[in-house]
Amino acid sequence: GELVSLTSHEFLALVCLAKKAGRVLSRDCIMDEVFGRQWSPFDRSIDVLVGKLRKKLGDDRARLIKTIRGAGYKFTPTNDA
Repeated sequence: GELVSLTSHEFLALVCLAKKAGRVLSRDCIMDEVFGRQWSPFDRSIDVLVGKLRKKLGDDRARLIKTIRGAGYKFTPTNDA
């Protein structure tokens, strides 16, 4: 029940992940949804964005966004793997 201030890109990333909860989203998919452009292998903007989002969400809620090595990110609202 506590308010967290997010930038527009952080909010869009969270919405993108939450709408497809339980599914692994590639960095390319998230980049397209948030920035409207393709992701390149050397572009770390999605990783930085997710890191900032996790920090703002705090320890308990940050665990809801899982890193899937080599694939992307997955939102797990039940805190499952």
